[in-house]
Amino acid sequence: MTTLLAFLCLHLATADPTDLDRMAGTWQVVSGEADGMPFAGGRVGPERAVIQGDKLTFSGGGKTYPTVTLKLDPTRKPCHMDMVRATDTLSCLYELAEGSLKLAMPLTPRDRKPGEALPRPASFETKDKPVMVLLLKPAKK
Repeated sequence: MTTLLAFLCLHLATADPTDLDRMAGTWQVVSGEADGMPFAGGRVGPERAVIQGDKLTFSGGGKTYPTVTLKLDPTRKPCHMDMVRATDTLSCLYELAEGSLKLAMPLTPRDRKPGEALPRPASFETKDKPVMVLLLKPAKK
């Protein structure tokens, strides 16, 4: 029994980190794109993102956006991310690489009806699509 317990502890300590583990920390928005047009981080939308556990909080322009709960599905290609709040879910895509995080989020149309779900982007392409893509890098300490 002691051997089994020691094995389990060793396995858990050396298990591969999940995408949420790899995302943990503070990220700086370095660039973005919407409707095929690039923009600098912070000029449109958030400047920073903080991920702690399964919680994500964006901030920028002197304000902090509501915290969302992240639900990831790295088995899908591209990887799926849902940003969940009490009354709404934003269906997104993510790509996590060494030293960068890319997010594709649907843009909310002006004529959106309350409770209407927004479609998940099909790709990181924004030209002629209601999609915003953000590129984030780890924030300098």
